[in-house]
Amino acid sequence: MQALLQRIKSHPLVSLLAVMISVVMTLAAFNSAVRNLWRDFMPAPTRAAINGEWLAEVTYDWPNAQYTETLQLMGEGNTLQGSASFLQVPRGIIEGSIKGDQLHWITQGNEMADNRVVRYVYRGKISGDTLQLTLQIENASSPHVPIMFTAKRRVASPAP
Repeated sequence: MQALLQRIKSHPLVSLLAVMISVVMTLAAFNSAVRNLWRDFMPAPTRAAINGEWLAEVTYDWPNAQYTETLQLMGEGNTLQGSASFLQVPRGIIEGSIKGDQLHWITQGNEMADNRVVRYVYRGKISGDTLQLTLQIENASSPHVPIMFTAKRRVASPAP
């Protein structure tokens, strides 16, 4: 065994390889330690203040179709939960996320004519007490263009 170790130590290529492996392992450990320190001292990104009730005047893409819609939004971290009304009927959010000021959620419903499941895909951006949103209606019996609208945070009425 001693003779084998002596042969390995005396071989320049093996010695160089051993030194390189040691350097790579040391750098990997250092990189991991720096990442952990960075995470401990840097503040976590803050979630946009999205939770609450929002109201929007939405004009859909068919005649005489303007409705006041209500959004009830809540959640923590990157998750977005709650409901969004479509034709004034609340529909639960089945997929929702928020990343920075960007929002995305999906609701669904059934068309009366053929009981078809329709998806309502919302994308938007929050800026203070305003949401700029686009609604895309998918799988409906007739095609729809994207519908853009603005929602405003509902301010609670002062107590009497």
